[in-house]
Amino acid sequence: MARIVIGVGNDLRGDDAAGWETVRRLAPSPSLVLHEHGGDAPGLIGLWGPDDDVVVVDAVVSSDPSGTIVETDAVAASLPAHLNWATTHGAGVAEGIELARALGLLPRSLVVVGISARQFELGAPMSAEVERAVRTSSASSRSEKGANLLFGQTGSCERQSRGGAQMTDLQLTWFLLVGVLFVGHSILDGIDSGVGTLLLGPRRSEEERRRALGSIGPATFGNEFWLVAGAAALFTAFPPVRTTVLAAFAPLLAAFVVVLVLRAAALGSGRASEDAERPKSRDVAFGVLSVLAAFFPGLVLGNVLRGLPLDAQGGYAGSPGGLLNPFALVLGLDVVVLFALQGACWLNLRAGSEPGERSQDRVLKAWVAVVAVHGVAGVLSLWAAPHLWKPYHHPLTWIAPVVMLVSLVALPFLVKGGLAREALLASSTVLAALWAIVGQGLYPRLIPALGEVGHSLTIANSAATPTVLTSLLLILIAALTLVAGYSVFVFVRFRRPAS
Repeated sequence: MARIVIGVGNDLRGDDAAGWETVRRLAPSPSLVLHEHGGDAPGLIGLWGPDDDVVVVDAVVSSDPSGTIVETDAVAASLPAHLNWATTHGAGVAEGIELARALGLLPRSLVVVGISARQFELGAPMSAEVERAVRTSSASSRSEKGANLLFGQTGSCERQSRGGAQMTDLQLTWFLLVGVLFVGHSILDGIDSGVGTLLLGPRRSEEERRRALGSIGPATFGNEFWLVAGAAALFTAFPPVRTTVLAAFAPLLAAFVVVLVLRAAALGSGRASEDAERPKSRDVAFGVLSVLAAFFPGLVLGNVLRGLPLDAQGGYAGSPGGLLNPFALVLGLDVVVLFALQGACWLNLRAGSEPGERSQDRVLKAWVAVVAVHGVAGVLSLWAAPHLWKPYHHPLTWIAPVVMLVSLVALPFLVKGGLAREALLASSTVLAALWAIVGQGLYPRLIPALGEVGHSLTIANSAATPTVLTSLLLILIAALTLVAGYSVFVFVRFRRPAS
């Protein structure tokens, strides 16, 4: 006797992939056999035996709203006549079951789960309604027999999937690529936000102000693409993450977008450094907006690292006030000072052959702030996010922390030694290593669930279909190549000391 779940469908026809996606969210085990099947009647009958307990999941066409789940005990009765189970399979599920009934080949129990669908065009993506139905099918399962077979005696399908779904190399590749894009944004926009933050410091001479503004003008707008590409890649490759993040952080993300637009307007054109009549209030506005442009992403990241209150389907179940917790607030401040250090190292590089005591002093003050705030954040993480410390049982997991620590310790010595370029590289390495620490602290989760580990959104249970991941991977690599080339060009073109 075996417990068998058969997902019927076609990965290339939008909603018709619902059955396959349901199966992919389950964890195979010695007592649970999973099949992805094209739906032809003879092949379907051959997947079960007379003593097996079977669940078949397929997309159907009906008068019900898209995403409606219909569950039928196919041993007790024929499938409902108003459902079309032959959408793209010809002689498919309904015909196969009736053929098995006529031949006496039905299994001991057979529950058919139909997900009402509309979108079956070749190459179309799965609709949002069907995607939600796939994710919430455990909660929608009405028969005890079907629920126990699909989702086990101890929990729902979502819990079981989140605990043991098999991760693929393609999914892991997307996880790493999203990390690379966020690293690129942190290093490059860290310069912009850091320079803006430093404009709020002690009064600068007119020459220093012009040099600071002139050093970032040419690259600012291109740098934002790294963030846009990172968010787009994350939300496209892992659709449930998009739903949860937007539900949790919609007001904060909207404010962040407004800040970026206003910051660009406050900076003005690439000739801002040549504007002798530029009002000082505009520099103050650019500085304040630069602080917010660093603080808001840090606040979001702090909440993700801490974990969000999620329901059994991975949806956000918290309140806006819960986002303003001490750990997230400190992490937001941590990002501000890290970006200030990056900006200070950039301005130190741009100082050229002129006396560099003031620029070096700014770097050292920012370095002290980073050490202090990051130390506080690390201590708080022991209490607020202890799961981030669990990966460090293997020697290789210490590579990123060691690289970060060595780079951070070396940075003031590089600055004092007049090695401005190497100091900027060390600051950038600190940011990249911190993202590696974040990645391995979260892995394999994308959004940890606060208080209920089984509700977490992971790489495996949140990933899009392999077809979507493969096709978009080529587009992302091409876009990443262009943006990286532009960033290198801007750095090489404007790396010379400002005059």
